[in-house]
Amino acid sequence: GIMYVSEGKGRVLAIDVPTGEIKWIHTRNYPEDIRASQAYLRHRGVAVYGDKIYWGTADSYLVALDALSGKQVWEVRTEDYKKGIGHSHPPLIADGKVIIGFIGGEREVRGAVAAYDVNTGALLWKTYTVPAPGEPGSESWAKSDKPPLGGPTWGTFSYDPDLGLVYAGVGQPAPWAST
Repeated sequence: GIMYVSEGKGRVLAIDVPTGEIKWIHTRNYPEDIRASQAYLRHRGVAVYGDKIYWGTADSYLVALDALSGKQVWEVRTEDYKKGIGHSHPPLIADGKVIIGFIGGEREVRGAVAAYDVNTGALLWKTYTVPAPGEPGSESWAKSDKPPLGGPTWGTFSYDPDLGLVYAGVGQPAPWAST
């Protein structure tokens, strides 16, 4: 009977569905230079699992909130928002992991998907969507004075429990093609 809503300026609200009453509001105090993050003012949801709400923030943190009180249980830094990286899409909960992507393609960041433990926030794995120079696949990129970048994970992920696979869409390779 509770609906959780995220807002772009750093708030998560818990709303009692039958009455419309706001049960709690969690407000994140963003740094003054938060506009460096490509995720600022963009937020498309939270994930609910067990007694927690999981939320990726514009200042590049993954936060777990108590679902009943809105109190912060833990937070982990995922990246550096000053590079333009942040989170605007809800994480995916799968197999005891909070799986989250990163945005920031306009700043030519290297896209990634990372998994964190649902109970502690400990990083379990991180994989990049674009190979670094010298990694397999990097030879397929055109010769450029810039390394291959981009590939941020813009959308919501999907999970196939039978195969144990996470599916993530990516976009904005960098450097961008020129004509």
